[in-house]
Formats: sequence, structure tokens, C-alpha cells
Amino acid sequence: MNNSMKNLLTAALSVALMAISQPSFAKKVGISLPNPDKPRFNLDAEVMESELKENGHEVIIKCGDRTAKRQIQDIEKLIENDCDYLVIIPVDGRSLSDVLEKAKDKNIPVISYDRLIMDTDAVKYYVTFDNYKVGKILGEYLEEKLNLKNDSTETKYIEFFSGDQHDNNVEAFWNGSMEVLKPYLDQGKLVCRSGEQEKESTYIHNWETKEAKNRMIKLIDELNLGPDVNKNRLDAVLCHNDSLAVGVIEALYMNGGFRKNNFPLVTGQDCQVNNLKYINRGFQSMCVFKDARVLGYAAAQMLLQLINGEPVTINSSEDNDIDDEEIPTMLCSPKFVDKENMREIIKDSGYLDAES
Repeated sequence: MNNSMKNLLTAALSVALMAISQPSFAKKVGISLPNPDKPRFNLDAEVMESELKENGHEVIIKCGDRTAKRQIQDIEKLIENDCDYLVIIPVDGRSLSDVLEKAKDKNIPVISYDRLIMDTDAVKYYVTFDNYKVGKILGEYLEEKLNLKNDSTETKYIEFFSGDQHDNNVEAFWNGSMEVLKPYLDQGKLVCRSGEQEKESTYIHNWETKEAKNRMIKLIDELNLGPDVNKNRLDAVLCHNDSLAVGVIEALYMNGGFRKNNFPLVTGQDCQVNNLKYINRGFQSMCVFKDARVLGYAAAQMLLQLINGEPVTINSSEDNDIDDEEIPTMLCSPKFVDKENMREIIKDSGYLDAES
């Protein structure tokens, strides 16, 4: 056999081996994010993309602009691009019924991620954190720090910032918090001076920091809140995420005159970098950590199990709100973070490097 023929056979064998090494079952996964400027969700997508590509699958990521209209367009494009699976973090959990009918017609399984998509039977699986537990962690922290279990405790004063009205997680956050705090509100041991102590009256559109700040300024002015003797006391502000906490903290400091030695308790969720700095400096009291790497990995494993025809790992179920069907769900556990355990939970785990 001459050298030319040997070279030709070697090249042909190399091509064949490369073809064999590529998965014959490679699939295309579309991921729809609500907005491009939230580090938390960008990290989720990166984790999913890395795991799926490592297993030979293609990933297309669409970043919206915080509007349901744009997200619908993004999902339509993913369907048109012949995606085999869709992972969606909804901007508005009740706005996607029509576009997901198109996915259903094409037999494209849909995974609802972090927030539950409602009013449709197109969602086959749900991956999220235990959001009721998130709210309960916040409520239990305030119960302890305000010493509410002690019958001799004087009345404590609180205001509430629940979250975006289109985010279905808000109900779980609220219910978890109120399981702990409502008995004290009913007893009068905990008082909301504004009277705005229902979920609906404390919504903040799109979790906007500026809107949270403006509402807190309004409460400070109308209720005459402040640390001075001629002002009305404020002991705590329940914020269901970090973007709300930032707005509240800015208002309390700049407009309310509160300082580190008399700052109200302020809760949060997500452990964003600026909020961790606020915790270190004594302005934010604590935070609930939802590790995006854990949730992203759980979603990727669910997808790989679906692709490989394996049983899908779940540990719960959620009502899809339109029939008696329950959506198989994977719940991941959130963690409590304050100044004392921040290094162990956040920094030593490598999360800050991953997020940055």
C-alpha cells in the first residue's frame, strides 16, 4: 500500500472516529431569561449551558427586556429554531399560555425555572428553590431578633415589601413569612403603622429598586419615621429580595436619618454583591442565599435525564392552576446568611468568583 493510500485511509478513519465520538442523540435546548442584567439568572444559564454542552448538546440563550411581550417573541424564535426542549424563567407567569401552546403542538417539553408558569398544561417539569421556606427563614429571623416570643416584649413596628405582582414566587415568600409573623400582627405585638400589611398593597413592580426606595421615602414622610425622639420608631422592614432591600436601605439612610447604631432590621434574598457589602457594613441584617449553581445544575440534570430517557428526579409537585394535574417539581434548599457565616457560605464556596 503506497503512502498516499495510507494517508487517505488514516484521514477517513479519523473522520469516522470523530463522528462516533459525537453523540448521535444531540439535542437543542432553548433557554429564555427575563432580562440580561440580573447576574443571578445569567449564572443559572451559564451553569446549564456548560453542563449540556459538556454532554454534547446545543444551547441557545435568549435574554429579554423584562417585558412579557419580548419574552413571547424570544420563545417563538426558540420554537422556530427547532429547539427540542425549552427552559423558561417567566417575566409574567400568566402571560405565556398562547405561545406555549405552539411548543405543545410541536411536542417540545417545557421546564419552568425558578418561577412557575401558570394557566397552561404545556409545562412538564418545574425546578425551583423551596420558596415557602425562603419566606419562613425571613419571618423566623425577625421573630428572633425582635424577641417576639417573649410575652414581655414591647410593641415592635414593621413595614412590608412583598415583590413583583407577576412573580408567582411572591405568594410563597409571603405565605412563608406570614406563617411566622401574622400571629404577632393579630396579637398587636407587631404593628404595621402604614396599615399596608397585605401582599397586594406592598407589591413593587419588577422588583425595582427605585420604586422600593420611593415607597420607603413616602412611608418615612407620611408616618414621621426616624431615630430621633420626636419621630416614630421603625424596628424592621421585611424585604423579599435584595433589590428591594437596596432601595429601602438608601431611603432609610438618606431620608430617614437612620445610622448603623439605630438602623432597622432589613431582610433580603439572593446575596447580591452590593447587599453582601451592606451586611458587612451593618445596614442589611441578613439574606437568604439561593445558589444559582445548584439550581442550574439541577435543571441540567433534569434535561439530561429527559434526553436519555431516564427517570426524572423530583421531590415535590406544584399545582398548575388550570386542572387537577400536578407538575413534577424539584425543590432545592435555600440557606440563611448573615455577617457571621457569610465567608463560609458565600466566599469559601467560590460563589463570588462564579458570579463575578
